[in-house]
Amino acid sequence: MSWCETKTGQINRELFELAHRAQQKPNLAILLKEVPSREIIEDHLLEPFEEFNAQFERFIENHGHREIDFDAYQPPWREAPWVVLDNLKIILASPMHAAPVKKEREVKVAAQQAEFRLFSKLPQEAHYFFSEILRLARAYTSLDDLEHYQTTRLNQPLRMGLRALGDRLVARGVLEEAMDIFYAHEAQIETAVHTGSGAAWRLLGEQVREQKAACLADAAREPEWNLGESAQEPWKSRET
Repeated sequence: MSWCETKTGQINRELFELAHRAQQKPNLAILLKEVPSREIIEDHLLEPFEEFNAQFERFIENHGHREIDFDAYQPPWREAPWVVLDNLKIILASPMHAAPVKKEREVKVAAQQAEFRLFSKLPQEAHYFFSEILRLARAYTSLDDLEHYQTTRLNQPLRMGLRALGDRLVARGVLEEAMDIFYAHEAQIETAVHTGSGAAWRLLGEQVREQKAACLADAAREPEWNLGESAQEPWKSRET
């Protein structure tokens, strides 16, 4: 199971190819290594490197829906392309003599050797059963990765719709940032819309600020227990 074809593997190969092209342009490689990635994007510093810039933009066009975090509140690559440049920085700072294709070949050979050792220990009548298990496990690993790649495309229209709503609430003075709409509950929005009073909109703003603060605090908090070390797991001590 150490190797199977996935969309993630394909993207990693494309990232390596981008880094390899950058490495062939000394000035570009220095730019990527020494200048903050966000500054490169916002100041359009890739434009003089037309061929690389075109390939980079094509990469973002193809894979820009990929998420930085599972939380849809976080922008995808298309909205934060400097994250892709950060990945290129990491590749350029690492030994580049071993391309992903070569590494994949080595892993695939190791997987085949492990499979051979497994089947050498199994009775002949079990070979078909185990070969089917391995085949299906590899197939569904690839399908699972592909499904994740494709379903994250939905994040982009979701964020566009919520941003449009958030922009209107910022204009009304309800929210401070458009994407804070992620911290509002549907019922709270509906109440404010149907009530329509200034007090209702102010209440929605207060609720969003409180819920955002609570969410950020929880995200920053260290767990209060370690799995397997607590005498009583926290969910068992709560009353239902």
